[in-house]
Amino acid sequence: MRRPRAVLLVAVVAGPLVTACRASHESSDANSEMPSDHPTLDTGSSEPASDGAALDGDGEDAGACYPLFHACTSTAQCCAPNLCLNITGSPACQVEGPARTPFTSWTSCGWSSSGTCLCDGIHACEAVAGGTFSALGSQQARVCAIDGDVCEYVVFVETEGGGTARRCRVPINSGSCQVGFGDTTDSQCVDLFTCNLLLGNCPSDIMPGTSVITCR
Repeated sequence: MRRPRAVLLVAVVAGPLVTACRASHESSDANSEMPSDHPTLDTGSSEPASDGAALDGDGEDAGACYPLFHACTSTAQCCAPNLCLNITGSPACQVEGPARTPFTSWTSCGWSSSGTCLCDGIHACEAVAGGTFSALGSQQARVCAIDGDVCEYVVFVETEGGGTARRCRVPINSGSCQVGFGDTTDSQCVDLFTCNLLLGNCPSDIMPGTSVITCR
């Protein structure tokens, strides 16, 4: 008469165990069916994820480079094949061109009131030298060298005695002839010296009507 009671006791104890086992199994199945691309958290790393490109010490993109004619301090800053070259007085990213060919003899344009000979010579990068007079002063120039498609010349422009000598590098056949012998900008020229003809502190090679400024 005691067996039915024992069976009942076993059923009462086993019931909760079966329910717990079934819940554990269903939870395991749910985890196994989770998509493989479901995000997971890495609790073992204290480093924040980076959502941008690597930056250098100045906060700039470490992979960036300067374009053509941009100011630079080293070739490493320039986009290939540009190099950091000092051509016009300050370093800039440029392509290294053919070797500079200096002129050793010149065609004289003389001194006159017309600068056609000199302007045409500069634009074509021919070996010419000469000067012109104006109402307020004078200007003189000498074509010194050709460097690929760039012409190098020196010029002295004087107004009422005072003037500045400059060395310029401009593209061949660029612009029309203006005061200073060409459409030159500050980025294309570098100042050599300043003097005053009336005060007598100018080099002897730039006295108007005699010699013409030399390449320097």
